Amino acid sequence: MDQQRRAAEQDRTRAAAEQQRANERRQAAEKQRAAERGAVERRRADERRAAEQRRAAERTSPALRPGANQPITARHEQLRQERAKLSRDQHVRLRQAFTVSRERITRVQFTKRIGTRIPHSIRLFAVPAAVLAIFPYYRDYRYVVEEDAICIVDPETYEIVDVLDEGTYAPGPRPQVAELMLTDRERILVLDSIPPDFPRVRLRLRLALGAEIPPSLELHEFAPLVVDQVPKLGNFRFVVSQDQLVIVEPRDRSIALVLDR
Repeated sequence: MDQQRRAAEQDRTRAAAEQQRANERRQAAEKQRAAERGAVERRRADERRAAEQRRAAERTSPALRPGANQPITARHEQLRQERAKLSRDQHVRLRQAFTVSRERITRVQFTKRIGTRIPHSIRLFAVPAAVLAIFPYYRDYRYVVEEDAICIVDPETYEIVDVLDEGTYAPGPRPQVAELMLTDRERILVLDSIPPDFPRVRLRLRLALGAEIPPSLELHEFAPLVVDQVPKLGNFRFVVSQDQLVIVEPRDRSIALVLDR
């Protein structure tokens, strides 16, 4: 009888644990869907705002257009001033909206400086609609990628009028990336704690230490059992991207560690 009771208790414990995991997965999925809906709503609001900005730009800023009878430095300053009006979230999404695929990265090196006239042999690309939805002032320009910088180019003169690099929107020196070291045992514990069907997100950035996770994505807390055994993870959050677990410093949303699943 004692063995039967113990077996029954174990069955109930396992069932309760499985139910709890199912509830946690369902809650995580609901949060992810809510975050995605919020991102869609923000994007639509940005598109409406961009349409208003575009109409205003067409009425009041003809000097921003390619080939305008105005020095490049003056056009760049006006573009910079318009960019300064964007929110931090818009700044981040603006750069991420550019297509930075391998075939769009030029192998021709040139000085990434305002006013530089790049060779006509370099292929220029149209600015994506997702960028124009946030910042319509790039509408009549083209762009090219050189190393980690996005160069906005006047297609008539091939002169650089604006440059977006990793530090374009940083208000000051970037804070040090939080140092996070895990032993092999800790890595296995962390990876095993994530259910196979945990909601995944698509990150359009290189998963390098210090890279910033977009504000539109929800960061998840580690399970209490994991934090009990690895206390330092209590100060971190995570997201799952494809086959990788991305551990994030929540204060500045910078990547602290990437684990392959």
